[in-house]
Amino acid sequence: MNDIEKNKLKELELRSEEVQEILSNPPSWMTRWGITVVFFILMLIVGTSCIVEYPDMVTSNITITTEVPVEKIEAKNSGRILKLLVKDQEYVKHGQILAVIENTANFEDFLQLKSIVDTLRLDYQNFEFPIDKTAHLSLGELEQDYALFEKSFTDFILNKNLKPFSMEAISGQQTLSELNGRIQVLQTQRELEKKELEFRKQDLERTKGLYTKGVISKVEFENKELEYLQARRNYENTKINMSQIQESKNNTRRGIQGSNISKIQNETKFLKDVISSYKQLKRALKQWEQNYLLIASIDGKVSFQKFWGKNQFVKAGDNVLTILPSKSLLVGKITTPAINTGKIKPNQNVLIKLDNYPYQEFGMVRGEVISMSLSPDNEGNYYIEVNLPENLQTTYGKTLSFNREMRGTAGIVTEDLKVIERVFYQFRNIFKYNS
Repeated sequence: MNDIEKNKLKELELRSEEVQEILSNPPSWMTRWGITVVFFILMLIVGTSCIVEYPDMVTSNITITTEVPVEKIEAKNSGRILKLLVKDQEYVKHGQILAVIENTANFEDFLQLKSIVDTLRLDYQNFEFPIDKTAHLSLGELEQDYALFEKSFTDFILNKNLKPFSMEAISGQQTLSELNGRIQVLQTQRELEKKELEFRKQDLERTKGLYTKGVISKVEFENKELEYLQARRNYENTKINMSQIQESKNNTRRGIQGSNISKIQNETKFLKDVISSYKQLKRALKQWEQNYLLIASIDGKVSFQKFWGKNQFVKAGDNVLTILPSKSLLVGKITTPAINTGKIKPNQNVLIKLDNYPYQEFGMVRGEVISMSLSPDNEGNYYIEVNLPENLQTTYGKTLSFNREMRGTAGIVTEDLKVIERVFYQFRNIFKYNS
C-alpha cells in the first residue's frame, strides 16, 4: 500500500466518525418539529376521513326511458315499402298512418271504405250503408269479407223494400174483412128467419087448433107443419153458415199472425246477418291494418331505425320505426340480482353514469328509488323503478338530451357513510366475527 492510499483511508475513517456522531446525537429542534409534523399529518388524515363520504352502494345496470314507453313499430309482413308517409324526426299524432307495406289492395280504396266504416253509426233497428259508394272498390284480400257483407246487405234491403210477408198480411186482412161482412149479412138473415120461424110456429098452432076442431083438413095442417119445418131448417142452416164463417175468420187470423211472426223472424234474420257480416268486415279491416300499415299509437317524434325509403324491402319482425313520446316524464328501470337487495328501500338516492356521456366529463345523473318488485322473476332478478326529479341534469350542471333509450350504470346509495365510519365498521365486523 502506497502513501496516497493510506491518506485516503485515514480521511474516510475520519468522516465516518463525524457522521456517526451526528446520527447518534441529532439536533433537538429536528426531533421536536418532526413529531409535530407527523402529528399534524395524522390529524389531517383523520379529519379528512371524517369529512369525505364513502357511501355503501348497490351497483347494477339501468335503462332510462319514458314513463309512457317508447313505441317500437315492427313490420308484421315481409314486402316492399309501398308508401312512406313520414320523415325522420317528424312529429306524429295518435292513429296517424306512417307507412304502407306492399299488398294486393288499393290503398286509397281501403281508406275510403275505412272512413265510411269508422264514421257509420251502427243502428240495430234500421241499418243503413252507402253501398253505392263502395261497390267498385279494389280491396284485394278484403274482397271475400266485403262480398259477404254486400250480399247480406242486399238481402236485407230487398226484404225491407219488397215486404213479402206484408202482402200476405194485407190479403189476410182483406179476407177477414169480407168474412166479417158475410157474418153481418147472415146475422141479419138469421134475425129475419127467427121472426119467420116464430110466425110459422104461431100459424102452425092456430092450424092445429082448427084441425082438431075439424075445420080444416089434415092436408092443410100438414102443409103448415111442413112450412114451419122448412123455416126452422133455414134458421139452423144460417147458424151453421155463421159458425163456418167464424171458423174461417179464426183461420185467417192465425194466418195473419203466422205471417207477422214470419215477417219479424225474417227481418230479424236479415238484420242479424247484415250486422254480423258488417262486424266481420270491420275485423278484417283491422287485421289488414295490422298486417300492412304502420300506425302510431302515441303522440311523439318518429325516429328511423335505418335509412328507409320507398320500395325498400322489409322483413316481418323488422323494427322499422320508433316513436318517442312528446310529453312524458323520464324514469329509470333497473334489473338487479338478489344480492344486497335487502338494503334497497324507497327514496334512496341513485347515482347514474350513462354510457352515452362519460361521467368524468359530463357528471352523473341523480335519481330516487320509487319501488322494487316484491318477488324475483324466473331468473332471480328484481325490478326497481327510479324517479329522475331533475330529468337529465348532471352533477356538473349540464343538461343531457334524451335519445330513445339510454343505458348506463346505477349506484343505489343504501347507506351514507364517512370514510372513518367505514373503517370502524370493518373493525366492528372483525370483533363480531372473533367474539
